[in-house]
Amino acid sequence: MAKKVIKKATTPSRKLEPKIYLKRIVRKMILKESAILEEPDVPKMEFYFKVQPIKKVSKSPSIYIFKPIKEDFIELGCKISISEPHLNIFKSNPEKQEKIYTEIKRICLIKNVVFILQPNFFVLLDRIYLESNKELSMNQYRKTFRNVFNTIIYALDLFKNIGSTPIIEIDDLIRGDPSLYT
Repeated sequence: MAKKVIKKATTPSRKLEPKIYLKRIVRKMILKESAILEEPDVPKMEFYFKVQPIKKVSKSPSIYIFKPIKEDFIELGCKISISEPHLNIFKSNPEKQEKIYTEIKRICLIKNVVFILQPNFFVLLDRIYLESNKELSMNQYRKTFRNVFNTIIYALDLFKNIGSTPIIEIDDLIRGDPSLYT
């Protein structure tokens, strides 16, 4: 007579490959805070999400969230292109340009957000570093997401005070120059 072996039920997500499991965890976290606009298949990325915060703040920007292959971090950020009217204002009044960028740098230092300035755009981003023996916590994700989002809104408000808001472009950051995220 054969004995029946009863197997303990395991959650299906735990059986998944670690990178797929991480992608599912991140997707669940994103959906608690925001809405996923796109989930394109981007080469050299384990996953990539373009998200829109649920609580819209006057034309709130989309934020990208991705994890490069073979890296131990998840990155959250936004590329903001500077509009022609703003570039013209900055050419005619360099002090105003310096004042705006100094204020953005100041808030980035306070919020621990990276500020990358290029001639016609800037990038605001932060990383969540993953520890091999620990899971990503919702608290860690929310804190990073809100820091990045609040910094973006603050920067856009600074630009709004001198004219229209800058143009927000997300896709060019990932599909363009890879040196911006490495």
